[in-house]
Amino acid sequence: MSFVDISTDLVASLGYWGIGLLAAIELFFPPIPSEVILPFAGFTAQQGKLSLGWVIVAGTIGTMVASSVIYYLGKLVSQEALDRWIAKHGRKIGVTSTDWDKAQAWFDRNGYRSVFLGRFLPGIRSLVSLPAGLRRLGFKRFFILSTIGAAIWNSGLTIAGYALGDQFTQVENVVGLFTTIVLILLGVLIGWFAYRAWRLRTR
Repeated sequence: MSFVDISTDLVASLGYWGIGLLAAIELFFPPIPSEVILPFAGFTAQQGKLSLGWVIVAGTIGTMVASSVIYYLGKLVSQEALDRWIAKHGRKIGVTSTDWDKAQAWFDRNGYRSVFLGRFLPGIRSLVSLPAGLRRLGFKRFFILSTIGAAIWNSGLTIAGYALGDQFTQVENVVGLFTTIVLILLGVLIGWFAYRAWRLRTR
């Protein structure tokens, strides 16, 4: 049985608790895809078995519980120890050293913006809380930005599943296109900020 089958069975049997649990586990174990789990939860809500609003709330709470734990793990460990652990064990949870390096580079380029924007990007979404803890970002601001980003992402996936009904698995294809568009827009935005900073320096 695949991760998706296990996860959808868990949502069907545990309802909101299952949604929150899977949303939390996804950040620790990226092979569990929110792009399938939350649309399935939305489809379940369409069937009248769950409330659409509470599905979104449950998913967001689960995400933020996990994000907070990962943030504090980042504060407790050293950069060197974390780099070594990911290099040795990261593949077991679907995270490579390359993923980790990209997440850190993304964070260093964008600072607090990365906490919000990272919630919309596969790979980055699961890792962005670690560098936030490592760099000692203020927890309150981190939590607020993460919650807003997670709520938007979870709402989009859940509502899409609700709207598509038994075709909810098609959301994953839409997410791929959405991610590509977001990356292009972010590239343009970062380029614009870099150009603006260069113009200010030359003046």
